[in-house]
Amino acid sequence: MRVEYFHIDKQNELVEYYNKTIVPLQNELNKEKENFDNRVNNLV
Repeated sequence: MRVEYFHIDKQNELVEYYNKTIVPLQNELNKEKENFDNRVNNLV
């Protein structure tokens, strides 16, 4: 997942552009989904 945003620093009149890839969060979500799937399978 990519996140893009601008940070505006009015004091220094700077505009910073950020383009970051967020990996850990996605990994966590995948783990959660896996856990959920396992629980559902155990119920069936």
